[in-house]
Amino acid sequence: MANLQLDTDEILRTLADLPCPPGLPLLGNLFQMAPAKFHLTLERWAVQYGSPFRVQLGMIPMTVWTQADLFQTVMRERPHLYRRFAPMESVMTESGGDGLFSAEGAAWEPQRRLIMRALSVSNIKAFYQTLSAITERFLTRLQTAAREHRTLEMFDELTRYTVDVTSTLSFDEDPHTLEQERAVVQEQLA
Repeated sequence: MANLQLDTDEILRTLADLPCPPGLPLLGNLFQMAPAKFHLTLERWAVQYGSPFRVQLGMIPMTVWTQADLFQTVMRERPHLYRRFAPMESVMTESGGDGLFSAEGAAWEPQRRLIMRALSVSNIKAFYQTLSAITERFLTRLQTAAREHRTLEMFDELTRYTVDVTSTLSFDEDPHTLEQERAVVQEQLA
């Protein structure tokens, strides 16, 4: 096993030292990141500023890296060395949306173990055929509506698709909400 040796002459950078696209006072880069093009904006800035770089969301700095290996290290070391934006957990809890995507610390660790098993390479590969079948059902639903000249609410349709996919992947139970006009699960999610 190789020893990690740090170059003591290396100057460490702080978050404030990272390059950042120019923004507005107090608002930072908020108005430069349209939700529909958020990923494209970050990609363009990564090319322009390198990695890592900083983005200001109002007064909150956000660090962006493009190295997948660094991301994997951060995810493995959560929540001990890295954590999400601290207020997120309390805001999500207050709004009733707390769970895997907002939990931290001791509450997050059992959820992480569960999701890591569900998203293992072998499970994902084994899920391809099931995902294809669910996607076919979704396509059939859209084609049927088109033939019947019915307008569909895409948010509702994508919610049905997502519920079928995530329920089947996570719990091995397909609720078939794509085949139902009124689904209790979607009503509860709404």
